[in-house]
Amino acid sequence: ILLAVAQVFHVLIDGIKHANKQFRELEDVGKLQNTLRTSFEFADQLAGAFRNAGVATKDLNKALETLSYNIATGLGDPANDVTTVFRGLGIATTDAEGRLRNMADILPLLADRLKGYADDGRRAQLMTLLFGKELGEKLLPILKNGSFHLHNLQVAAGQTFTEEHLQRIKDHKETTEQLDKLYKALVGTVSKGV
Repeated sequence: ILLAVAQVFHVLIDGIKHANKQFRELEDVGKLQNTLRTSFEFADQLAGAFRNAGVATKDLNKALETLSYNIATGLGDPANDVTTVFRGLGIATTDAEGRLRNMADILPLLADRLKGYADDGRRAQLMTLLFGKELGEKLLPILKNGSFHLHNLQVAAGQTFTEEHLQRIKDHKETTEQLDKLYKALVGTVSKGV
């Protein structure tokens, strides 16, 4: 009987591990939302578009954090490479009050400018400068087709997490430690009894 109960707990633990994976993705989308300074729904759709193209949400967030950092570092320094690139692309990185623009506004503009480059080598060079080599290479295939393509990818991806999903994931997260402790106690009891 104890072995059957242990097997049931094992199946439950597998289900909870899946829910935890979804919860981590949800956390990554939340971080992306903060980086973009936009709605959760927009961040979720953008994450879905990149995820469907093989770019993990955590990588997309890291790329946008890198871009944001690189832009912020160059503010006030007209000789900064990133500042020079954005000026050359005709993309303002600050608003009328001098604050860093929202990444959700900059990304489509950047995609449109990248689409305008016929030289793939130059596009790759710009992406490396802005996002770093690895992340630039991951994002380039998506961004090089322009903002309309990016928007279509977002629409196709839809929204991954509804409010109901969010609540279910949070509920599963709360029970993970309890079931894990019960499973370990059960395995310990079974192994002592054998």
